[in-house]
Amino acid sequence: MRRFYQLAAIAAALTVGADRATAAAETPRAPASVTALSVVPAAGRAEVVVTIDGAVEVVDFTLDNPRRIVLDFRGATLSMPARFYDKVSRGGITNVRVAQYRPDVVRLVLDLDGPRDYSVVRGERDVRVAVSGPDQFAAWQLGDGTKSASA
Repeated sequence: MRRFYQLAAIAAALTVGADRATAAAETPRAPASVTALSVVPAAGRAEVVVTIDGAVEVVDFTLDNPRRIVLDFRGATLSMPARFYDKVSRGGITNVRVAQYRPDVVRLVLDLDGPRDYSVVRGERDVRVAVSGPDQFAAWQLGDGTKSASA
């Protein structure tokens, strides 16, 4: 009988430990914040710099009619003031829209003047979207991203 109680005690201890581990794994992390956005000239391209405070998953895709690049920042909230893009063409980018698409997804949409090559590079505190095109234009900025935009 004593052996039965010992096994029951061990099983109970393992169950409590497993419950604590499961609870720790299921604890949601604080959402990251998208804090700034800028369009800056670079050699032979425009760079869209998105400053992020925290970890996010980035998913990008394109759409046609009109041509657009779309980026979803999953696990993020938008924490910068709302301001419309001035619709000045910068490196083939004709419009920039950013919004809280879902409670945990910030969506960035870049309208283009036609088909353009692009790449997405994730940094420690930013995501950079390089869009091929003219590089002679004045930079545009939303939020306080002076540190990442100049890096």
